Amino acid sequence: MALTFGVLTLVLRGLDFARMRSLVASMDLAMFAIAVAYTVVISSLRPLRWLWLLRGVLPRTSYGVALRSSLLGTGARLVLPGKVGEFARVVAVDGLKPLPGVGLTALDLLLEATAAFALAIPGALILGGSLAATAALFLTATGALVLFYPHRVLIPLTRLPGLSSLRDRLDGIGQVIDSIGHRTLWKGLGLGVVTNLIRFAQLYVILVALGTVPNAAALIFFPLVGLADGFPLTVGGLGVREWVSVQILPACGIAPEAAVAAVILAFALTTLLPGVVGWWLMVRGRHRT
Repeated sequence: MALTFGVLTLVLRGLDFARMRSLVASMDLAMFAIAVAYTVVISSLRPLRWLWLLRGVLPRTSYGVALRSSLLGTGARLVLPGKVGEFARVVAVDGLKPLPGVGLTALDLLLEATAAFALAIPGALILGGSLAATAALFLTATGALVLFYPHRVLIPLTRLPGLSSLRDRLDGIGQVIDSIGHRTLWKGLGLGVVTNLIRFAQLYVILVALGTVPNAAALIFFPLVGLADGFPLTVGGLGVREWVSVQILPACGIAPEAAVAAVILAFALTTLLPGVVGWWLMVRGRHRT
């Protein structure tokens, strides 16, 4: 909480709030309605990857179960750092044991992160040069290796003192990956790329609604702003993505006030709104029981 407050203070203290209010008050509501429509698309597509992973363990899992558990996880993200809240989705899937559920959730998040790192490579190259691009490429390749061959990549850990018993668990992880199938993992990566691109399109539309038309350079840097959303530093990720947007987007001709307003509105649509629905589902489920 202290870190969240500190980062938000750092970001907001240099902004012209009167200008930000003016931008939001004069927003093009028709364009913003299009941005809302993107939320429906994103919220409908994201549970598909979770569904594909669940069916590797529970073949009869329905899309409705995957959607409900995904929304619950999004709701938990609103009060927990980064994406830790996503692990709460496990409790909404009947028959899913905690340990495999946590593993599948981690796999889902790794699929999303690997796709995000891949999309961030061009922006990293322009902003930080070959070293930054190499780092993004390394993280992408490492994520892919852990995704497809976790039991082999992590096997060196079993040689560390006290971790020899991990070998049997890694064998179990390998069996789960085999049951899911590499084809499903490739589909998950592809879906991660698609959903990220839709999120960037939504951010573009929000900026247009605020009276700013992003140029090509800004579009290349959008993945870097989106990547900041995954760092588990603050509650709900507040402050981190806003700080990154202020550091990067003004260099592309986007006013800091427009950048922060757009990122906050995007967060409200893609995380806050589905998260509220997730909390409502959780409360309704408790009342039924």
